[in-house]
Amino acid sequence: MKNPIIIIGGISRSGKSMLRDILSSHSNITILPTGLSFFHYFGADYDKRGGYAENAAWFLSSCRKNEKLKLTKLAEGKNRRDLFVNIAEGYRKTHFPQKKYVGVYNHYIENHSDTILEWFPDMRYIQLIRRPCDNYASILATKNVSYLMRLKGFVVNFCKKWNKSTSIGTNLSLKYPNRCKVYSFEDFKRNPAYYLKDICKWLALAYKEMPAPNRIINRKVCFIEKKIIEKLCIRR
Repeated sequence: MKNPIIIIGGISRSGKSMLRDILSSHSNITILPTGLSFFHYFGADYDKRGGYAENAAWFLSSCRKNEKLKLTKLAEGKNRRDLFVNIAEGYRKTHFPQKKYVGVYNHYIENHSDTILEWFPDMRYIQLIRRPCDNYASILATKNVSYLMRLKGFVVNFCKKWNKSTSIGTNLSLKYPNRCKVYSFEDFKRNPAYYLKDICKWLALAYKEMPAPNRIINRKVCFIEKKIIEKLCIRR
């Protein structure tokens, strides 16, 4: 890849899609419109399917993620890293060839930070960390959450995942400050211009090309989510 890949990580409902939409509005950045879930689809099953060619063919013909990416072919490759790169670059070249940077986002991709760092020594990793009570309320606001997920077991599991994700992201930003950045979701929401200027400077891009993000932020924080937060008596 000619330019560093942008990777957005974090726990579910922490603000990844909001950040994706904002960054993709820049004239030089495109982020894949769906979570790639790369290590879910191409983990242990990668070897079961065969090599690069078999996995690339499976992605193009059967993977539901390609319904949004709309890729019809991938460049040749040899391994999982090549597949990761070719999916991301294939999307950029197919839909936004004029843009300089391409990025991906996915739940818990930080759990594979060792692999990502090995594959992309010059990557740009960004993570939003959201207040756990608000993060949990946001998960409850999604339509596909069943009643069982509201029970104690799910709460405990959520807390463990939040702690793990936050610890990994924070440690990455401390260990690799030039490659990894972590922001508070609440701070980002209150003053997006300040943090977007920081991200653009980090990527050596002009901030003036970034449209006002408030419309995207207001659209992403939905009415039902605010109501659930009120019911849980969470004070901002």
